[in-house]
Amino acid sequence: MSKAAEEEQEEQEEAAGPSVESLLPQERMAARRLRIAAHNEAKARVQKLESEARSSMQRFEEITGGWSQAKAKVIPQDLHEALGSQQQLCAQLLEDKNTLINDLQQELKGQDDRYVKELKQQAEEVDLMIERMEEQVKSLLRTNREELKHIEVRS
Repeated sequence: MSKAAEEEQEEQEEAAGPSVESLLPQERMAARRLRIAAHNEAKARVQKLESEARSSMQRFEEITGGWSQAKAKVIPQDLHEALGSQQQLCAQLLEDKNTLINDLQQELKGQDDRYVKELKQQAEEVDLMIERMEEQVKSLLRTNREELKHIEVRS
């Protein structure tokens, strides 16, 4: 393998980021840290969603129980207060759900932005690789022509 090809391969490996299969222990550790961080983020997200689901279920049960209490009201003012209370509970539940939706949308947008950034970086790397390959082809053609001239001159 030529010196230029070795340098190009090293640059590609550096651009790809740390790999668990890397020969360098630092890169293997960095790759493991990245995987662990991603796993911890996913685990935290799942725990947050499970906690939200439990909380929502408790509020829903509270709202459901409030309806039976509201049905038992005979005095219009008491009924009005009970319905107002139910309305507040429903509004709180909806607000919590909307907050969760907004948080998840922000997280999704961040992931999308990172994905687009990585795609652009990969496209730039591919363009650079194509440019280098074209330079190598030109160099090889030039070398082959020179060798052919030398062969023709000798014969």
